[in-house]
Formats: sequence, C-alpha cells, structure tokens
Amino acid sequence: PAVDEALLRLPDLLDDGRVDVAQLAATIGVSTSRLSHVFTTEVGIPLRSYGRWLRLVRATERLAEGASITEAAHEARFADGAHFSRVFKEMFGLTPSEVMLAGSWVR
Repeated sequence: PAVDEALLRLPDLLDDGRVDVAQLAATIGVSTSRLSHVFTTEVGIPLRSYGRWLRLVRATERLAEGASITEAAHEARFADGAHFSRVFKEMFGLTPSEVMLAGSWVR
C-alpha cells in the first residue's frame, strides 16, 4: 500500500518541484528508510531513479509536442538542456538531438 500511494503521489510532487522523500514517507505514514526499501523491492528501481525516469518521460513528451530541448528540460525540472541531454543519453544511449533528427516520435 505504501508503494501504491507513493506511485500515485509522485507525479504531482514532481509538478511542485523536487521530491522530498522524507516528506513523502511522512505523508504516507512510513519511515523514509522503509519507503525506500519497499519501493525498490516492489518496483525494481530506487525511488529517486523512478523520479528521474518520470522527469525524463515528461521532457520527452514535451519534445514530441515540439518544445525545444531547453524548454523541455526546464519544464521537467532539469537544471538546463545540457543536464537533461546527459541524463537522456545515460538512459537511452542517444542524445535528444539525435533522436529528434531521426524523425517522428513513437509513443
């Protein structure tokens, strides 16, 4: 139940800015360490990595809608376009520019 609650709350928390895991855990009614442990066990990746994944998805959706890399990065709470591009390349093996040059986006 704590993981389900965290998964429901995370998108809204990302809208508000940086996710405070301690605050999220307190809201759900579990300790920070317990939430982190159970989340990783149930989801398969750490909570912070999942948050970064959600931010990447948001930025990628904005790119698909025609936003610039910088606009997409800022809207997804990355420090700048370069930071977003580094994280994107770490995750997908290509930069956003390379993907954008390849043609149309497939969701």
